[in-house]
Parts: sequence; C-alpha cells; structure tokens
Amino acid sequence: MHSSNYDPHILRHNTSFLLFSLLNALRTELLHAKQPERKIDICGVIGACVTALEALVEGLCGPDPRMFAYCPSDDVQRLRKIAVGQNGSDTISFANLIALIDGVTTALQTHDARATTLARRAIEACAQLLGLAYPAPNMDIVQVGSGSEPQFTLVQLPPVPIRPGRHASKPVAKLNCQEGDLLSQLFSQMFTIEFPASEVCAAMCLKFQEELPIELDLLLGQQTYEEGRHAMLVKGAFERLGGSIEDFDPCFDIWDNFLIGKSLAETLCIEHFLGEGYALGGDYMMADQQHGLGRYDLEAIFLSLQADEILHVKNGLDWFRRLAGEDAQYLIARLEQQVAVPPPPEPWFGADLRRSVGFTESEIRQQKLFSQSLSL
Repeated sequence: MHSSNYDPHILRHNTSFLLFSLLNALRTELLHAKQPERKIDICGVIGACVTALEALVEGLCGPDPRMFAYCPSDDVQRLRKIAVGQNGSDTISFANLIALIDGVTTALQTHDARATTLARRAIEACAQLLGLAYPAPNMDIVQVGSGSEPQFTLVQLPPVPIRPGRHASKPVAKLNCQEGDLLSQLFSQMFTIEFPASEVCAAMCLKFQEELPIELDLLLGQQTYEEGRHAMLVKGAFERLGGSIEDFDPCFDIWDNFLIGKSLAETLCIEHFLGEGYALGGDYMMADQQHGLGRYDLEAIFLSLQADEILHVKNGLDWFRRLAGEDAQYLIARLEQQVAVPPPPEPWFGADLRRSVGFTESEIRQQKLFSQSLSL
C-alpha cells in the first residue's frame, strides 16, 4: 500500500495523535526545565503545536471537537508505540517522534495543505528547540501502517515532578529601595504568577489525561503559550532594569496549590476560579501604578497581560462549572480558605469585569467578603 492511497481522515488522525504526543512531551520538558529562557522557548513551541492541532481537529470533526477520538484504529496504537520511546528508554524519543510526524505529514500534504503547513512549522520549531536535524528523515508511512509490529517498547512519559525546575539562587543582595521594590515585583510576576501558571496548565493535562476533553486540552495548551509570552515580556523589562534572577529565591506557592487538587474539576477551581479569578483586575492595578510612575512601557505590558487573563478566567470558569456540575459551590467553599488569592481592592476589583467573565452575583459578594476578611 502506498501512502497516497491512505484515507485522509486516518492521516489527519495519525498526525493529530503524534502531535498530541509531542505536545505532552513538551509539557514534561517544561516542568523539568530550570532556566527561564528554556521555559519560554518550550511555551512557544507548545503554541505552535496547538495551532497545528486546531487545524487538524477541525479537519477531522468540523466545528464540534468532541467528535474527536484519540485512538480510532490499530494504526494509531502502532504509532504510539513508536512515538513514546524505544529500547526501554524512560524518556520520550523526540527524534523518533519528529521523524514520525514528518513521515505522516508528508503523506497528508496532498489532502490538507493548510494543516500540513502548520504541522511542519510546529515540528520545525521543536527540532530547532531540541537541536535536532530538520527535515527529519521521512519514515515510510506504509511501514507505520503495516500489520507487522514495530520493534519499539511502549513506555510512559516521565512522571510529573514533585516540583518544577527552577534556577539556582544566591543570597539576596541589598537592593536600591525603589528599584529593588520594582525588581521584586517583576520577579514575583514572573516566578510567582506567569511561569507557575504555564507549568500548572501543562501539568494539569499530564496529570488528568484520562478525563481531559480535547477542547480543554487545546485551551490549556494555548494558555501555556500565553503565560510563557507574559513571562518573556516581564523578563525583558526585569533585565533592562538590571535584574538578575539569581538574586531572588524561587517561589512554589501556585504549584503547591495545584497539588491539592485531586481531580480536574478541583484543579480548575484552584487555578482559574480561586487563583486567576479572584486575582482578576490585579494587572490593571499594576498598570495604573506604573503609569503613575511614568513607566509607560511597563504599563503597556500589564495591560496586555490582563487582556489574556480575562479570557483565561472566562474559559476556566466555564470548564470548571461543566466538570464540577452540582458540586461547584461545595468545591469553592471547601478550597477557598486553602488556596484563594486576595482580590485587588477597589477600584480594580471591578464587579462588572467579574460579571463579564461569568462570576455570579453571589460569587462576587463572596469575593468581596473574602477580601475584607483578610484585611481585618
């Protein structure tokens, strides 16, 4: 059988499955990476994979991605065995995976030019990130789809780490007061908010693979990319002001909160409802503060961050309610005292903003009460 005779639906399925394998491998890499530059690069490639997958999934099932199934055929099971590693290795073989995607995408290109182009951009970006040669040597699609069992061992991705990788810190130097305060704020934005959020979104997909809807998988992949972009913007400002990450200790508060979640619904409640949701408006507050200090470049950064966070909260609330169902209010009440982030004060609290993302009137009142209880 020649690759040109393959059903384009099967080819899209196989390409999608392999890209999802690559996406999860990149998520694992993100959690183990220590240097911020590496984390930012990985987030960027995750974004490229998500863009390609959205096009492929649309080709598979039209406007309703719930019709997508991960394993529609024996071919995909064989592909998976090759994709995840070989010879008993305990880590994914990126080179193998990229070669496979390249081979399947080559067969797909006559059937779906747009999705093929996007997939190639994704794997080219991944190859560059990993220092691998690209184009990869094409693997024969016939061999992949044949009845003979490939000689590869099926292994699992490395487990989600107890804590994600972080830079090494040194004793904190005494900093100039005004500049030191600003550097501390920017470092906190990077390593207390942005990088941890990207890691939690990645880890959520790895930890709860069995119950993860395809639409949410892609949304969390897109958010991972956007959190990495936020970190890149803040990192640039931090370094222009003379900041060095080694001068500050790592923070794992958001990660430790993530570990409290025992289900996908609980984790969405912790990260998107009680975390990003309660904190909504905080970036507006930071933008106003920077405007008052005449730092208009920083003001623009925080305004752009808030624009993305509004969508993150809206999507997160929607999915939390879908998955939690009748247990939603119980979970909120149970987890609030453990993990809730203090909402910003007025005028940045923004009841109208909170309504726009999907908070109910009773939830907005509870957030105000929670904020007041912290200030007593």
